[in-house]
Amino acid sequence: MADLPSLSYPRLRRLAVQAAVLRALRRWGMWGLMALGLLAAVSNTPEVALAGLAMMLVPLWWSSGQSGGMGWLQWAGVTLLYALLGWAWLRAWRSAVWPAHWRAAEASLPLPMACVQRTDRHMLAVVLAPWAVLLFTAWGLLWAWQPGPAWAQASRAALGLSLALGLGLAAAERSLRRWRCLAPPTWAGAAPASPRPTTSWSPRPAGWALVLAPLLRGSAPLSLQALSVGLLMPALALGGAAWSPHWATAWLCGATAVALVCTALTLRRLTLELAALQAASTALPLPPTVWHHWQRGVAALPVALWVLCLGLALATATLPLRPGPTLGLMLCLAVAGGLETHWPVSKPEHHASRWLLMLCLCLAWASELTPT
Repeated sequence: MADLPSLSYPRLRRLAVQAAVLRALRRWGMWGLMALGLLAAVSNTPEVALAGLAMMLVPLWWSSGQSGGMGWLQWAGVTLLYALLGWAWLRAWRSAVWPAHWRAAEASLPLPMACVQRTDRHMLAVVLAPWAVLLFTAWGLLWAWQPGPAWAQASRAALGLSLALGLGLAAAERSLRRWRCLAPPTWAGAAPASPRPTTSWSPRPAGWALVLAPLLRGSAPLSLQALSVGLLMPALALGGAAWSPHWATAWLCGATAVALVCTALTLRRLTLELAALQAASTALPLPPTVWHHWQRGVAALPVALWVLCLGLALATATLPLRPGPTLGLMLCLAVAGGLETHWPVSKPEHHASRWLLMLCLCLAWASELTPT
């Protein structure tokens, strides 16, 4: 009988992460290819689909062509922005890189810290590889479409892209070390609350104690991060559109996409991070739907705030928005937020197709907001 192959800790972890990455790429890569195929079919040419892929690197390519001190400053700022995008990409893969069940298994093994850190870097590089392939493909397309030789601009863009990927990888490795140091919240071992004197005011609603208070005190850090980004993006987008009208459409489309993404992420992360508290509160005399109502209400805040900001900008004429497309975008965002938070879908592929459809519709309306 042949001996079973021995699996070391790095190899076992690499196999687990690679399997998770391949599953996700098979699921989401199909929808990406369908979107590119749809662009090619609508425009009757594959160049439009390739142009949509190349748009991912246009800001860095443009800043790489600027000269002078201000040009270098713009290049450094855009490089830092791409580093943040790479870090966000890696954080989105936390469930694959550092799942909850892996924490206890790793803690029980006598692993040297150098081996763990080396394995972390390898796993993060594996997860970052699809993002790097997309960006370098966009870099190659932009370089091939230049009317003349652009060696200096292409080299500067490649340098910025390499620095951004390296900085994003270093930041993600630091975040992974922080996740490893953080202990999971234990609600059962919490100290009993001291009795408070009876007062005349009415108690706070159950949703405050079950959802909002844990969110604010740091018991659900990933949910709070997604919610904070979704609540800050409307002000940033409106300010950027007012400051640079030439890029107003890009700002508005970006804020629309961020609102939908943050709503979906907040709802998913609240469900996962507050599952222990929800299980511990089953004995409380509360309606069975109070958890779902409050979680869905909190998750819908990014979309609701963006709809409100669009309505105020249209009413006060802060931006030159077209009334018809603005009202259409507000309606489409309201429908997308309602479907995401109040009408769940059992199958992940059906949920992904519905979410991508609503995202495409919202971006189509957002691209028509400003007069051409």
